[in-house]
Parts: sequence; C-alpha cells; structure tokens
Amino acid sequence: MLQFQIPRKTHPKVKFTVEDDAKLKSLVEEFGETDWNLISQKMQTRNPRQCRERWENYLSPKVNHDPFTPQEDLKLFNLYEELGPKWVAISKRFNNRTDISVKSRWMVLKRRNITKESVMLQLKNQAPENDDHEERSNNVDKIIQRLADIAEYSDNDWSCFDIEPVYTMF
Repeated sequence: MLQFQIPRKTHPKVKFTVEDDAKLKSLVEEFGETDWNLISQKMQTRNPRQCRERWENYLSPKVNHDPFTPQEDLKLFNLYEELGPKWVAISKRFNNRTDISVKSRWMVLKRRNITKESVMLQLKNQAPENDDHEERSNNVDKIIQRLADIAEYSDNDWSCFDIEPVYTMF
C-alpha cells in the first residue's frame, strides 16, 4: 500500500517582529484568547500554536516581566531541589512567571555560578538589623525634645495644636 503525506502549510521559524507583536495584541484584543485558529488566519504567517505561545509566554499582560528577586531565586533553588527540571510545575508556584522565564532564570543562575548559599547570604545582608532599637529610641527622644521646645516657645499654649501637652499624657 502506498502512503503519501499531504503537504502541510509550513511556517518557518522566524522571530516575531515588533509589528507581529502589535498585530497579535490587536487580534487578541478583538477576538479574545481562545480562537487561535482565527487569530492565526488573520496573522497569515503564524500557526495557532505559535500565536498562542507568543501571547501566553511574552505578550499577555498577566506575565510578570519584572526582574527576579533574591527571594524568587531562593524559591527557584528550593523548587528545583524538590521537583527537578519540571519547569511548568515550578512556574505554577511563582506569581505569573512562565515556564520559559523560570527556566531562563535557572540557566542564568547556573551560567553565573550563583549558588543557593550565595542567594541566602544576599538575603541575610539585605535584612534590616534587629539592633535598630537604639536608633528608634534616639528618634523618640528627638521628637519629645522638639515638642518640649515648641511648648516652651508657645508659653505652654497648646491650644493651637489641638492636643494635650506631652507631660500630662503620661
């Protein structure tokens, strides 16, 4: 029995241009995020899968394009230890990050030899010190002194402040 293949309409791998992105955004706005066959027909140069993936991974306003934070990097290290390279599963545990962006971030971390320990150290160094009690006390002292100066300046006439003098509140 002879078998033959029906030639498919091929769409060579060509990067999306700024114009392609603008057209795709416009078509999604007009037809919604469900009828990718229609959107593909209107695009003329892309198949439904290409249109859908470009939208879902790059153009959708739901996609988080912000730089990864050290907290997210640590989360990525932990999830990779737990799940391995299951990028879709990992991305679902991030706030609007795609599997592509999560995998790309992982590759950047590996290429730059960034370790989980270095991220943890960075987070530790970013954390505010708990020893700022002295600084807060100094600020309170300054406020009390300023209020005392105002009270002295105004001859103890607190009526303009609509509050009671500090020394009577304690």
